[in-house]
Amino acid sequence: MPSRKALQYYMSYCVNCGVELHESEKKCPLCDTVVLNPAAAFDDNAKPVFPKLGENAGGDGSENRRLTALIISIVIAIPVSVCLITNYGISKSLTWSLLVLAIMSLLWLFVTPFFLMKKPKVTNILLIDLAAVLLFLFILYKYDNAQRNWFVTLAVPVTLSAFTMICILAASIRSNSFSSLTTAAVFFLSLGAFIVALEVITDLYISGGVSLLWSLIVLAPCALLALLCVILKRKKQLKDELKRRFYI
Repeated sequence: MPSRKALQYYMSYCVNCGVELHESEKKCPLCDTVVLNPAAAFDDNAKPVFPKLGENAGGDGSENRRLTALIISIVIAIPVSVCLITNYGISKSLTWSLLVLAIMSLLWLFVTPFFLMKKPKVTNILLIDLAAVLLFLFILYKYDNAQRNWFVTLAVPVTLSAFTMICILAASIRSNSFSSLTTAAVFFLSLGAFIVALEVITDLYISGGVSLLWSLIVLAPCALLALLCVILKRKKQLKDELKRRFYI
């Protein structure tokens, strides 16, 4: 049988998952179980061979994010380039390919900022998305050559209304003081308000006046659902009973 001194040179194994442990590990790098092996000495000066749990072995992951953004950019640029070259080769001018360019640029602005930002913030991403949508609608408006200015009177107000609703919902989700039921109530109220704003904007664009009708039909159930969420939040017994019955 090997001596206690000889056992110190043997590698330990996690009692929970069986992974081989280095002498620098006090906890299993895979399952975070505490190492229990009196025969194997722990070396405080040994360099860890595994990253800590939840830590990226390659650092902050910025290189991987930039590489992902580059791959996405190349994938988007290929069909855009083909469409531009084809359109110009056939028509000797750029017409329908500009729409493809606008759509793919919108897609790029939706996807890549998340990978390019070191610490992406919801507010910054939403502002970039808002600018991208408005730019796309403006290009569409210029391509349409419409006599009526639907971009200013219709597209911009609808987009800003939707952006406001999304910002309110995002703020409620990120708020630590809001429960899931409170967030659901905010969502239903915001949705109802957006539908009402949508009818007001479209009525002003079409007829110049406001006559609320179908938006109120949508607003009523949204308000009732929001009220139900508030009641469930305040009535703990009823909430627990619903969780028990619906297994949630």
